[in-house]
Amino acid sequence: MDDIPLIPIIYVHKIVEMMREEDIDTDSILRESGVNPNLMTRPGAMLTLGQTHAVIHRYMGLSSLSLPALRFGQRLDLITHGLLGHVYFWRGEFRELIVSMMGYLRVRFPLMLIELTEGTDHFSIRLSCRVESRDVEKFMLQAFIGSLHTLGSAVIRNIVIHCRHDLFSDVAAARHILKCEINNDNDSNEVRYYTAATRLQGTAAKDPEHASDEARPAGRDPYEEHGFVVRLRGQILSQLRHNHGAEEIASAMGMSVRTLRRRLSDCGMSFNKLRLDVRMQVAIRYLTTTEISIERIADHVGYSDQASFTRAFKEWKGETPNQVRNFRLQDLRTGNLTTGEPGEDISLPRPG
Repeated sequence: MDDIPLIPIIYVHKIVEMMREEDIDTDSILRESGVNPNLMTRPGAMLTLGQTHAVIHRYMGLSSLSLPALRFGQRLDLITHGLLGHVYFWRGEFRELIVSMMGYLRVRFPLMLIELTEGTDHFSIRLSCRVESRDVEKFMLQAFIGSLHTLGSAVIRNIVIHCRHDLFSDVAAARHILKCEINNDNDSNEVRYYTAATRLQGTAAKDPEHASDEARPAGRDPYEEHGFVVRLRGQILSQLRHNHGAEEIASAMGMSVRTLRRRLSDCGMSFNKLRLDVRMQVAIRYLTTTEISIERIADHVGYSDQASFTRAFKEWKGETPNQVRNFRLQDLRTGNLTTGEPGEDISLPRPG
């Protein structure tokens, strides 16, 4: 089992990225873990369970971060998983999208057992790990929880983690990192995604002044409002270069701008922040997988000039587009990053 290739190399790049940020000698760790540097440049390559165990063990022993596995999971977004186009161009029901994504992740991570369950006001993703090694199991579970929180946060604001008492050594630190409620008195590990109605009813109970007919019945379909946000993100993506505002997007979706803003507000979101997130996810994809100029990327994601794009990008990311691209080029020179994944669905419109 230890010799079977199981972990896609793109995820190892994310661990390497974190180690480099901590000035950890990544070359030594990879070499001591039996990972040939040439393997890191092959898009379709995978690490064996034994190699993965060795990398994780060495990294966890050297990292100065609290809960590095959880922080690693936060970096596993739609782009890393190869799900960006899959999600943004989805046209079916939201529940079908979740089922499809879970099926994809089960194939991508055969070590993980991923189960979708449903309640009256939420749906949840329950996790367990097939490996016997406690440190690998703990790392994988924490990483998956961090990733599922990142993926869900794009369309859902009311997320609660339920986990075993021994999963996090510091629950307070985990709450601080994810900025959500974590209950560590459960028999299993799961991420629950609640409807906005739950949040609104809770607010009304604490503050009667906020009670209104906007608080929806507890039996509302937990998938409906999240599906609306997914469709909205897809609509923004399809019109990205035109920099359409809420009025144009609402019209394209067959509703008034007031209804669009109200529904987003019910979900704890705003149109401008949602549009910014779509723009920057696309920009990141172009910066890290193509040689398209930053000026053209700025134009393609709806900015009138490179300077305004750079300001917005730095505010969103904490780094400039040039810094992100230069970091990628540095990795290419040292053999720590591929130029992209041939055959992977980038699913972005091509700049003209």
